[in-house]
Amino acid sequence: MSSTQEELAERHADLTYEIKQKKDELVLIEQILTDHIDTESAGEHEFELDNAIVSVKVPDNWKWDSDALRAIVGAMEAHPAEVTAKFTINKSKFMDLPDMDKANYIPALTRKAGKPAIKVNLK
Repeated sequence: MSSTQEELAERHADLTYEIKQKKDELVLIEQILTDHIDTESAGEHEFELDNAIVSVKVPDNWKWDSDALRAIVGAMEAHPAEVTAKFTINKSKFMDLPDMDKANYIPALTRKAGKPAIKVNLK
């Protein structure tokens, strides 16, 4: 092996270690920045510091229980257009449904807050 390859291999190992350290540090900083925010509920939050504006977006993750949805649809006269062949419902189609129709499907839906996305804009 050439000395260049050995140097590159060593540099690669160093960079990999540094990246892991930086990621660990970033996780800790994000925990501290979001400590006062309810990250168990989906939504958007923004707060201002002397030197920055911090925006936190917590996504709303949806998961359909296909077996439960299959049972709900099986009790209906016809297969509803909003329910896919894999027994899921597109979020936008669900949101467009009348409240009465939404209520039929709610037992098959699990909503859970996702991983917060943090954006810091320095002033």
